[in-house]
Amino acid sequence: MPMAPPSPNGLGAVDVALEELDREPSILRSPSQTWFRQGRPPPPNVARMITRFRAADAPDHSSAGAKSSRARRSNDWLMNLVGSVNVMWRSTKNMETFWVLSVTLTAIFLVDRFLEIPIALSWTFVSIVIVFPLTATISMSFTRREEALTHFGELRALVHAVALAHRDWACDWEALGGAHQPAVVLTLTGLVNDLQGYLSTPRMYARDTLLKTENRQLALKRVNDVRALHYARICSAIGKLSRLCETKKGAGMPANEASRLNQYAYFIQSRVESLVNLKEYRTPQVLRSMSRFFVVATPIIFAPYFSWVRQTTGSYWYTGVFATFITLALLSMLNVVLSLEDPFRNSMDSVRVVNICDTIRATMQLDEEAVLAADVDPLTDDDFHDLDEFRCFCCECHSSSLCTSEVVRAE
Repeated sequence: MPMAPPSPNGLGAVDVALEELDREPSILRSPSQTWFRQGRPPPPNVARMITRFRAADAPDHSSAGAKSSRARRSNDWLMNLVGSVNVMWRSTKNMETFWVLSVTLTAIFLVDRFLEIPIALSWTFVSIVIVFPLTATISMSFTRREEALTHFGELRALVHAVALAHRDWACDWEALGGAHQPAVVLTLTGLVNDLQGYLSTPRMYARDTLLKTENRQLALKRVNDVRALHYARICSAIGKLSRLCETKKGAGMPANEASRLNQYAYFIQSRVESLVNLKEYRTPQVLRSMSRFFVVATPIIFAPYFSWVRQTTGSYWYTGVFATFITLALLSMLNVVLSLEDPFRNSMDSVRVVNICDTIRATMQLDEEAVLAADVDPLTDDDFHDLDEFRCFCCECHSSSLCTSEVVRAE
């Protein structure tokens, strides 16, 4: 039987199939012809036919469907460009950028107007002294961030495993008492809180080794005291986990399971120590200081080259735009290094310490039966684009009934 298109009254292909099946002669004229009205399973041949019709109702990703999907995403390039410019502006919007640009443009003007020494300098110096160290530092910083994420993922699994082991592993529950599991959750929660507090403390900058003012020294001492207290509380929480394990062992938990729990506690402390080391020891300070100095000084030293560009092109405007472009490119790379250098600072590409620690705490408070009983509606990439109002108004997909209906409902 050929596939039937959607009927004019709005029925889908499956509904049309059921109407045609109701009118179909021969084998379908049997007591089972009203299976769909009586709630019974369909016969095998009917089930295959309905599967075919449902496939016809499915979204078409090959021709027209793919074309509609491309139309809905026709403005992705524009949104990506706007977003990229916004991110770069936010990363370079500071007094250092303003100062470097001002001094660079002033140096170009003075060299071109008074010194008159236009020189076509080579950019080999910039690539060796600035670009190569910056790219190497970016690679090291990104590797450190990935290591931090790996340790956080393992720590999250270990904390959850310890909480479940104390809750579910067999023992004499009457001898253990009802206060044991709350004590375990409280200890693990305190450990996560102290780790979050430790990783969120400020870091020492290069200026702190030279500008040793009294207020600066007091601030650094305060940071060190806070870190020391958080670290001591973390070690105390590990010790309390060991005592809680012995308590459950005394209530009848097998020795091999107690050994496994102690091993989990060791793994937790190992991941915590790795995160602490990533916080304390960072990329080479001398390399970062040298990169910052040359990024700031190079556009000024290259003022004769920009003067040569001005004489070659005959345009001050182009020379200023070109110098600004080069300076912003170098400063952007430097800001990438500084944003990734401490993987736990509050920046766009850093590790989201607060979110991760919130997730760890939430996993110990889950109502598992309620969570598993909840329904999850899938959300595909096409669904996301259909729900995006801005894309619906900007792209030429208003002919699509789905897109138009979503816009109407949004209004």
